[in-house]
Amino acid sequence: MTEVNQIIFTFITIIFCSSAFATPANLLTPPLRVIIDPGHGGNDQGTSVQLSTQLIKESDLTLKLSQKILKIIQEKYAEKIQASMTRTTNRYVPLQKRSSLSRSEKTDFYISLHYNSAFSSALSGTEIYFPENNKIDDRNLAVLDAIKQDLVETGRIKQSLSLTKIFVPHWKSSQVKIRRAPFYVLEKADAPALLIEVGYLSHPEEQKTLLSDVHQDLAAESIVKALLEFKENRDKQLN
Repeated sequence: MTEVNQIIFTFITIIFCSSAFATPANLLTPPLRVIIDPGHGGNDQGTSVQLSTQLIKESDLTLKLSQKILKIIQEKYAEKIQASMTRTTNRYVPLQKRSSLSRSEKTDFYISLHYNSAFSSALSGTEIYFPENNKIDDRNLAVLDAIKQDLVETGRIKQSLSLTKIFVPHWKSSQVKIRRAPFYVLEKADAPALLIEVGYLSHPEEQKTLLSDVHQDLAAESIVKALLEFKENRDKQLN
């Protein structure tokens, strides 16, 4: 065998071996890294509702729902989603620390959970908030740097809105309203972010639904399904 033929043979062998043992593209896609933020906690109980002798606190409800979401992910979809929580007990976590976790843990998505309340008992439904573009406020930035930051922030907002739109058809329990708002955790998170007001505890009928284990299970499932669909869409773009 000539030297040229030997080189060609070796090259073909390498290509064959590489293709034979190649990992399918869909197995190479990284898991979606998600931070689940149970709103309030500790001395910040959020809104509350008095039922007979029991005081139902928003901080307890958001923690319970977050734990359900985390359990579903860890038991069924651990290879697709890596999830963590800003708090796992009834303790107060400053807003600055909550949002900073999205930077330290290189998060793909940040979801903050809350329950709503209003003076009017007629208000009901789920509200999902995504960020406004308020990050670019440093006038000392060079023009090019400002443009780069604006592009990054625009991408973050688009991804936030994308998950919001995916979320809506999965949510069966109530009407969903999509809104923008400059909430601290949304604006300060580096990752795409949503704040979900699950429902109104001040609405008599909705209150009963929100406090039921059945609804909380359905809410957790809906959020996980939306995250899975978001990941599928992202993976298609990566491949």
